[in-house]
Amino acid sequence: MLPWAAALSKERTEQLAKGHPSERCLTHGVTDFDTLGIGWKIIQAPAVIAILYEAYNHYRQILMDGRPLPTPSQPAYMGYSVGRWEGDTLVVDTTGFNDQGWIDNKGRPQTESTHVIERFYRRDFGHMDLQLTVEDPAAYTKPWGGSLVLNYIPDTELIEYICENEKDLPHMVGK
Repeated sequence: MLPWAAALSKERTEQLAKGHPSERCLTHGVTDFDTLGIGWKIIQAPAVIAILYEAYNHYRQILMDGRPLPTPSQPAYMGYSVGRWEGDTLVVDTTGFNDQGWIDNKGRPQTESTHVIERFYRRDFGHMDLQLTVEDPAAYTKPWGGSLVLNYIPDTELIEYICENEKDLPHMVGK
């Protein structure tokens, strides 16, 4: 990490992730959702793949029609994603992030320069391997990432998960 990013991540870790966007009913980011451990569903159509997240009822679309990554006009927590198949592996490129999201619960920052590459490979019926790479020259000295094994839970429906933290606002500000 660059010094400013390391200092911010350290501060967020020491404060036990206080200030995470989810405290304000805002979404987790792409990598944060990937590692969160909540239920999600992948829906595949010819020109788009949608990922539905149980947490906060959020979704993500991965455009599969061959277009290049767009030049984002409005940076977003989840960015803008395009995907392609490399054999049996779904490769997803995402850019267009805002600088308000977090890469993970350790408080690693994302900036408007963040580029995430995900490689999804379905190993067998119950397991998917996911390789994550984060590139962001504004926050990190070099690309970094990791691997996860995602478990498939058949015959499970997503449960409505509504964020209602705003009801606590009067208590937090002493009104």
